[in-house]
Amino acid sequence: MFNEAPIARCLRLAFSGGVAGLAFAALPVHAQDVQRGEKVEVTGSSIKRIDAETALPVTVIRRDDLDKLGVQTAAELLDRISSNNGQGYNATLALGDAGRPGFSGASLRGLGSTNTLILLNGRRLAVYAFDGGGVNLTSIPIAALERVEILRDGASAIYGTDAIAGVINFITRKDFTGAIIEGGYYSTDSKGGNSRTGTVTLGFGDLAKNGFNVFGVLDYRKLDAIAANQRTFSRTAFIPSEGFNRLSSNSVPANILTSKGLQNPFANKYQGGNGCNPPTSFGTSPTDARCRFDYASVIDIFNPSESVSGLFRGTVQLNANNQLFAEYLHSENRSKFRISPTPASESTTFNTGTDRVLYPKTGKYYPGNGITPAIPGIAADSGPVPGFADIFWRS
Repeated sequence: MFNEAPIARCLRLAFSGGVAGLAFAALPVHAQDVQRGEKVEVTGSSIKRIDAETALPVTVIRRDDLDKLGVQTAAELLDRISSNNGQGYNATLALGDAGRPGFSGASLRGLGSTNTLILLNGRRLAVYAFDGGGVNLTSIPIAALERVEILRDGASAIYGTDAIAGVINFITRKDFTGAIIEGGYYSTDSKGGNSRTGTVTLGFGDLAKNGFNVFGVLDYRKLDAIAANQRTFSRTAFIPSEGFNRLSSNSVPANILTSKGLQNPFANKYQGGNGCNPPTSFGTSPTDARCRFDYASVIDIFNPSESVSGLFRGTVQLNANNQLFAEYLHSENRSKFRISPTPASESTTFNTGTDRVLYPKTGKYYPGNGITPAIPGIAADSGPVPGFADIFWRS
């Protein structure tokens, strides 16, 4: 027994109610009592347990919940699940990840997409084609789903090592009739990043009345790129007012390594518009002896992508206890990654000696030859390799 101050009680009730509301909104769980004689459908493995073994924690998200959440992709749905975190990918988190373009994966308990098993109607899906890792969630059209079952605990003893983090089972509709056509266009306040979506869902035939059902979903999505120079926070790697300078010494035109450090014959002319190669290459001050490349100004912060996915299913009711079905899932994804020109120098290739990026003193672009101004004090014969200049360049 204790006395609780009124203000403490108000705070306790306010915070407890808020937490409960958030938990319910983030993880909708449905439970119901099984009546005697009622049919129970098992999606996944049904393995006998010992009496002392308890059931594993499962979150079930049904069709009504999907509609209320307003999610448009399977990856977007899993972003709403608190148990899905860390090492998963989506269109924005895969920024610049050319090794897995367009990949959106699930990572239960932060253990990675390769340790989270993805099932469709209790069966495994093909893994992502590029690295053989997890399943790409963009291949699953959310309009085809009846519910999603998330096993939030490890299940490696049942399914194997790819289920260490847990299992996500996507259950499709099996008796849908009618037609649903949806489409959308979404635009940003600034340039870039617009998207277009379209989904067609068709189904006919009632299993109970007609003995068959044919069901199909076709989903299309296209996302435009957002270039770094279209946003004020990312358009440059040089913000002197904030003390921020991440410019690169691998530039166009190339810098040359001399006894006084990196130098460029064009650097002292940048203020007049002829120095270096503005706006991507420039000097940081009138006395800067080198050109510096602003790589951030030429990349995308959101890569363009286009995806088409379709799921088709036909079911025949053979008798009261048996069905015959055929299911086909097809997905195509295209992503384009735009990166800055490749740097080429001893600082990027980690080479030394004759393997440096070298330019001969007989070339017309060597300082003092042809159209290239001279650099006071430079002498190719005194460099690391006689007769050549050690350059820091971008291809």
